[in-house]
Amino acid sequence: DILSHQLQYEAPFDENGLFHYIGTVGGTRPYQNPHTSGDVVAALSNSGGFLSSHPHKFVGRISDGFNFTSDEGESWMGVDIGPKRRLIPNYYCLRTDQCPRKMMNWEIQAMVGGDMGEWVTLRRHEDDFTLEDEPHSVGSWSIPVKDDTPYRYFRIFQFGKNSSNTHHLACCGMELYGSFVELQ
Repeated sequence: DILSHQLQYEAPFDENGLFHYIGTVGGTRPYQNPHTSGDVVAALSNSGGFLSSHPHKFVGRISDGFNFTSDEGESWMGVDIGPKRRLIPNYYCLRTDQCPRKMMNWEIQAMVGGDMGEWVTLRRHEDDFTLEDEPHSVGSWSIPVKDDTPYRYFRIFQFGKNSSNTHHLACCGMELYGSFVELQ
């Protein structure tokens, strides 16, 4: 059996997004962070053991302090939405962390399958000034749907420096929207 849902973007971090849907089990329970509850698995690259690296904040819904990678090129934050979940994305939003540094050069990428899969760039941002230099700045963007490929893995991949001229990827939240499929 396959269950499908349209997760329609209305506003950044509204209650229509994928991580809100998973975190409320389709509206049947009060919201819980889906990484903390074990419903998805979020991860950060090269965090270097920083006390300011918290994978759960990447899929969280609140403006909560710091969350960043170490100062190394090609940093990323990603999430596995689960073996029985897929999304054909058409919109996404991001929230920076408490620091005034913001992403300016990144891609939102997706992958269908695990181990040997290839990351596909869904949208590239080069010298994008949407996110502001204030703490917990929010931005949202459409994702051009090129085909009907449903993806399991998503990540933000930073390919250039941020507004502070470092490679720290600082992000305290992502939300995804689109056609969501649950395999039973």
